[in-house]
Amino acid sequence: MITDPTTYQFLILRKAMKLYVDTGLKVNRNYTPYNMMRTATKFTGIFYKRGQLRLALDDMNAIYKGMKEMI
Repeated sequence: MITDPTTYQFLILRKAMKLYVDTGLKVNRNYTPYNMMRTATKFTGIFYKRGQLRLALDDMNAIYKGMKEMI
């Protein structure tokens, strides 16, 4: 069970980015590629430029794998 709001935000953002990269669909109109990359920067510490959503998703997936190993 997830009790930490930051972890929840991380997981939802990761899924929203995957949906957009795979299909081009946005979860809602606030989940633009720019906003998703800007939020991903908070978790990865890396600033992403336009068109680097796939790179941001790969970095988020690497963090997620690290999180799963800690559990």
